[in-house]
Amino acid sequence: MNQMTLKKICSSINSEDLFLYSSLIKSKRRKILENFQLSSDNKVIALVDTSLYKTFTHGLIICEKGLYWKNYWLNPAKRYSLDWDTFMQSKVQLKDNHIIEMASNMNFDAFGCRNFTPQLVHLLQTIQQPNFSNNAADISCPKSEVPQFVQTAIRKQLNILEVRSTDALYNDVLNIIGAPYELSRNPFEKEEEYYNECIKQILLQIEDLIRKGSANSEVLLKATAFTIEDLSDKDVLWENIQQKMNLIEKKL
Repeated sequence: MNQMTLKKICSSINSEDLFLYSSLIKSKRRKILENFQLSSDNKVIALVDTSLYKTFTHGLIICEKGLYWKNYWLNPAKRYSLDWDTFMQSKVQLKDNHIIEMASNMNFDAFGCRNFTPQLVHLLQTIQQPNFSNNAADISCPKSEVPQFVQTAIRKQLNILEVRSTDALYNDVLNIIGAPYELSRNPFEKEEEYYNECIKQILLQIEDLIRKGSANSEVLLKATAFTIEDLSDKDVLWENIQQKMNLIEKKL
């Protein structure tokens, strides 16, 4: 199975239940390998997380060598796996509201991501098609929304700064922090180019808001910086953005 094609299709999906493995920080990637007992030579592409608090203990792993999963409710101690050759011969279908039949007598319990279940079934069925790389657009989303954990982080920092009227300032910080989510990774051949463009868009948003006479610019900059620092512990995108911004600050 072509790893790049799988990654391209998975990266086109906008869901809080599906995580690109390469976008996770090292501690979370290590946890996934340990929980699912995956070998280091089996490259992980994406994870559909069904654990209760999104702790990567249960779910479906999409790997270079096949599919691996652990059910949260149905026999949670058991680990299931299907190599790609076997999977391509099986018939994926939704048996219940959240039970996906992956192969004969092999079910995936998607209760923890039940809102994503129809799209997940479509993803799996699309992969099974001989020309599945041409059907990526069928399951893609137009643009990435700002994730809920990012919005929560902004609110958290505004509360720490004891900002009285937060709505206007929240929207300003959201516009700044949301800038990278307006970008697509596809045009960038190298990750470094993508992260540099993310920083550029963030700085342009800050400049534009200050020029327009946004709320207290000092508080705006503090809230933005603190939010990025907070997010850097949770997501590899912000981890890289913070590292690059620190380098820029040192050079200045």
